[in-house]
Amino acid sequence: MEFYIVFHVFDFAIPLAIPLNGGRKIKKTQILDVSDAAFPSVIYIEGCNPPGACGSGVVIAKRQTPIVVNGQAYSSLALTAGNVIGKSIRVSLPSMAIVNNYSNASNGQFTNAIILNDFSDIKHMPLLDPVTNTRYALPNNIGLLALHDDIAAMIQPMPICNDLRYNDQFFIAGYPLKPSTILYCSPCLKDRPKSEYIKKINNAFCGFGRKIFSTGTSKKFKTENEYLLACDYSATSGMSGAPVYVQRHGEPHLVGINIGGCSLPYQYEIVKIIHKILIAKFDRAKAMISDLFTHIQASSLYNYSEIAQFDFIKTFDIENDSEFACGLLAKILNMLSIAFNNPLDLSHNLSLPVWSPVFDEIRRIIRNFDAMPLNTSFSTSEDFFLELSK
Repeated sequence: MEFYIVFHVFDFAIPLAIPLNGGRKIKKTQILDVSDAAFPSVIYIEGCNPPGACGSGVVIAKRQTPIVVNGQAYSSLALTAGNVIGKSIRVSLPSMAIVNNYSNASNGQFTNAIILNDFSDIKHMPLLDPVTNTRYALPNNIGLLALHDDIAAMIQPMPICNDLRYNDQFFIAGYPLKPSTILYCSPCLKDRPKSEYIKKINNAFCGFGRKIFSTGTSKKFKTENEYLLACDYSATSGMSGAPVYVQRHGEPHLVGINIGGCSLPYQYEIVKIIHKILIAKFDRAKAMISDLFTHIQASSLYNYSEIAQFDFIKTFDIENDSEFACGLLAKILNMLSIAFNNPLDLSHNLSLPVWSPVFDEIRRIIRNFDAMPLNTSFSTSEDFFLELSK
């Protein structure tokens, strides 16, 4: 069974230029100028699996001579969030034939990219949000792309930082997308007049749809045994996969990939239930669903009446309509993010940092990519990935 789902809850955190909690203000973003050294590294990605998935990404490697895959030239590698390019819960490796589009130019010129790997997998070690101490829903939420050469002259790789410092200022650059509803961006504003904030939200992200950057600081800095980096830069939908970076001698150096807002209670548990359904462990999934509703009802964190409309899933025949069940659980996941009135929503974003274990594999792939001889050609993209992963 193939089932694709994007958990938009990952990127609802949206810092605004409005007072919050006793006058504290959230940062406004700025347009990333074409002359900025980070500009040629940051790309916009149009996903196609599922259709409509969009996000940001960063170029991490570029060869002088391309590798030829199925007759097409590829000379660059890029990273993004795993939920942007493929299945958010991986049951098996995504098809290497899946094609995405990417763009670096402000005029929207697009060309193709192929997915090499989606490292996202619920079976990996759970990651703790260092501030909320809650498990992040999707470990290793990161994806790897090979970029076609059509606009190769417009992109440049961003080196990976190897000397992070305690007092570093962090930057994020990406493409914010205008949301369909304010609650998608900012659940904690659900009880305030909608019209009061639309203009401020629009202003905070420079009208949306343009390459922007924001600055921030780490909310809790630690590089050992802590594989999520929490910062207070501004980010919203469309910025999943955006690079988080520091400046070294006026040049950007990558420190992480933005994966969304703060971790909330029960997100991880719901994703795990969906995974059990996808691998046909239905009895275990049913037991976990029953436990989930029991815990939500007993919790003081949520208004259970807003969730109770979905409790029929406890007796639903998930074996015969597993796709509907997974979709319903995803709806509950997003409902919880809206129901949870958490002031951290506006000032807390997470990235997967370069000291996390998945980056050991990424660095190895970059080395193999750089070392491939001239005129290397593969008949299939699967061969291309296998060669990189040796």
